[in-house]
Amino acid sequence: MTPFNHTKVINIPTEREHHTRHGLHLNKKGKYWIANNLAKEIKNSYLPPNNNPPIVLQWKNNNINTTQQNNSEMPNKMCRDMEPPHPGEDAD
Repeated sequence: MTPFNHTKVINIPTEREHHTRHGLHLNKKGKYWIANNLAKEIKNSYLPPNNNPPIVLQWKNNNINTTQQNNSEMPNKMCRDMEPPHPGEDAD
């Protein structure tokens, strides 16, 4: 029915309760109903079902992570080794 391959016609029937009194426009309930059905159609058409089990990661051993503890002292050590600038000297 559609002349283009990238389009899809979705038939979403509405009821009388979804329209205004004169029947030409959708009321708030009808707009909400259309938006929900359109979102469901898009989700079913374009998102693949999630059939894969979740990836389970193992906990790290705490003994392996000792390099982080040693590196965390590095900035403090660098600050202790630096001399403060003397007053009157030109700072680089």
